[in-house]
Amino acid sequence: LEEAKKRAASRGASGTQFPMRSASMKSAMGAQKWLTLSRHKSPEALTDSLKSRGYYVAATDLADGAQSIYDWTPPRDQPLALVFGNEEIGISEHVRATADARLYFPMKGFAESFNLSVSTA
Repeated sequence: LEEAKKRAASRGASGTQFPMRSASMKSAMGAQKWLTLSRHKSPEALTDSLKSRGYYVAATDLADGAQSIYDWTPPRDQPLALVFGNEEIGISEHVRATADARLYFPMKGFAESFNLSVSTA
């Protein structure tokens, strides 16, 4: 996406227009300056693109083999991409197979579910 609109106009953009969103991108305290947005045709294209650019891909997952986020140490020597699946079906099998880490948020109570917006906050 034109290198995320030239990295949000060199991190000085306010209300930068992105074709994937109908409204201007706005967030509290200028956080949009630190985001790079891109659109991919599929989860496979997303993870393949991230991995080819040297990103460490960590995905949230409730399937067997995922580790608690509290037991995980993020990499310090490469960029990190966090992938969150949708609330209904989670991540794709391709993302599950190619992620460098699969993580879950330990929860107590009756429901093992965080709203996606709570998880990403």
